[in-house]
Amino acid sequence: MNADNDAYRHSLQGERQARRADEPRALTHLLYALYLAGWITGGISVLVAIIANYARRADAQGTSCEAHFTWQIRTFWIGVVWALAGVALLVYAFVAGGFAVFRASSSGSTCDAACVLGLTGVALGGALLMGGTGVYLFYRIIKGWLCLYWNKPLSNRYPPIRSAHP
Repeated sequence: MNADNDAYRHSLQGERQARRADEPRALTHLLYALYLAGWITGGISVLVAIIANYARRADAQGTSCEAHFTWQIRTFWIGVVWALAGVALLVYAFVAGGFAVFRASSSGSTCDAACVLGLTGVALGGALLMGGTGVYLFYRIIKGWLCLYWNKPLSNRYPPIRSAHP
């Protein structure tokens, strides 16, 4: 009778461990979906995903999902940095262009063609940078999600991000 109880207890422990191992995987699928939904939600779901990445990163440590959490966090920060650079270029072009038009209209002259072309180039560069960032982020989300789905290793060139707190 006691042996039956031990066997049953071991069986339950095995099931719990299997369920615990599946939890980060299911969460990782959900997080990829939230990152992808960011295109529709205007980034709100991305904020939810990055908060969940940081909050649940310890649960994924030591599992096959650890690399995916690192991948998702890096994808977020790459997107933030490059999108801010694109926005900065666009803002600069429009603010500098506004001042150039204001200066020209107050002095009674026309805007210098070189100034207009230069600022148009800066604005175009900012727009291309933001568009390229969007394509690159889409690539990273799809690549990571497919690697997770197919149980393929996700190659990170850098070691996993470790939390400073235990």
